[in-house]
Amino acid sequence: MDLKQQVIRQILNSQQQVDLRPNEIVTISKLKLDLINIEFNEKPIDQFISDQSVVEPILLESTREQYRLICFLVDELEHHKDSQSKKHLSDTNIHKLLTLSCRQLTDLVNNAPEDIVTIKINHQNFKIAKLLMQKKRSHKETIDSLIKAGATKRFMYDEYGLSPKKYKFLRNAFQLDNAFGRPRVLTITESHWVYQIWQNNLNLSIGERYLLIFNELNKNASKKIFIRNIATAVDEISIQGIN
Repeated sequence: MDLKQQVIRQILNSQQQVDLRPNEIVTISKLKLDLINIEFNEKPIDQFISDQSVVEPILLESTREQYRLICFLVDELEHHKDSQSKKHLSDTNIHKLLTLSCRQLTDLVNNAPEDIVTIKINHQNFKIAKLLMQKKRSHKETIDSLIKAGATKRFMYDEYGLSPKKYKFLRNAFQLDNAFGRPRVLTITESHWVYQIWQNNLNLSIGERYLLIFNELNKNASKKIFIRNIATAVDEISIQGIN
């Protein structure tokens, strides 16, 4: 990840106390939201001369955050050919940062009169980004749960745009059997449960309603009831109704 993505991960992780996956960080960083503004000050780098007399400098508590940012910056400069940070640093200072040892980097941040990297956070946009991320996670969790509950390939494509290739990949990833068996006929009691839950939760998406019914019916079921069983019952209810 580049400097921006590393900083975003650090901010989100500290606020949410969760470990975000790298692909989620990349997705958030590419949102058309002004999340952070990174400013560079090259003067401390220009003026830096390593103190060779200090064998192993101790990182000051007040410079720990700056040291972390400099490490993120060096990693980006070293591993990202299209680094955006290169636009804000001279070739001389880029070379200097890439050739400094850990001891010298510690020396640099300990003795810098000003911060080299400054981060300004747009807190309102971060709130929006977190909501979008939570919605995306919830969407993925719903898809995963439906696959595990036996939703058909056709349903997942129609409702969630899940391609047959992705559907097969997820089934293999969850180590599901090749087939869940033929849908069995629900009992009258189960059919009434389906009808009541379906009607009482019309505000939810179809997939969410299926999962709700799936969880309720399987609490005490002797034989597991899958989504396709429920779908069959729902279709019959829609056509015939229940007295």
